[in-house]
Amino acid sequence: RAIVVDAPASAAAKIKAGLASPARVLDEKKDTWEGKAALRLDIGFEEQLGGGPLRLITDKIYLVGAGAAAATTSSKGGNPQGRMAIVIDDCGYDLNAADRMTALPAKLTFAVLPYRTYSGQSLSFALQRGKEAILHLPMEPLDASQASEATTISPSMTDAEIQQITRQALDSLPGVIGVNNHQGSRATGDERTMRAVLSVLRSRGLFFIDSHTQSKTLGYQTAANMGVSTAINNMFMDNSSDVETIKGKMRQAAAL
Repeated sequence: RAIVVDAPASAAAKIKAGLASPARVLDEKKDTWEGKAALRLDIGFEEQLGGGPLRLITDKIYLVGAGAAAATTSSKGGNPQGRMAIVIDDCGYDLNAADRMTALPAKLTFAVLPYRTYSGQSLSFALQRGKEAILHLPMEPLDASQASEATTISPSMTDAEIQQITRQALDSLPGVIGVNNHQGSRATGDERTMRAVLSVLRSRGLFFIDSHTQSKTLGYQTAANMGVSTAINNMFMDNSSDVETIKGKMRQAAAL
């Protein structure tokens, strides 16, 4: 965001003083905003991960002087309007992981599987700590034998069966504000199946995030065509358990 002020340095000092721990200004540097000279504050947190530092920038504030002249160089700060959503999938398997991750001082979204041992408690952790929670809806993968959940939406089902399973899964996790698909490479490639799921979401005012588990998914486009608020996953960050690899993925996501 950009703020026009009389004295950028003075405004920066006030912002620093007003930040609540553990948030702080991680970097302060000269930059430009729409051709005008600005003082940029990168605000966020520093954590330790795998024995090394990890910086999480939550806000970039450009303090633009009221009388600033147009700068001759373009901004090197990228698109300040960029946004990244991080979704933590598969909540419900491990209560300790849900407890630790929902306690992180970051705006994460938690996708909770229905009917798992710790589904309800994981959801409670997220909601009690002010996090967004969505339903991680099990859907049939390309190899049906690889389906990890007992109740999984399949293209072989009727519309009524698909809608009933979707409604029951949502009812089991009160307080979720949207849905993304768990597995589902076969189901998300079938328009009829997706229309049946999305009709329930539309009736409840919920959004849909296409997990993008296969290149020919129709989930995102079908949702858009039906007027359901939607987005599509651009990157999986944890295909490896190596900490440095995941850090690299996070940097790639930030650049994107």
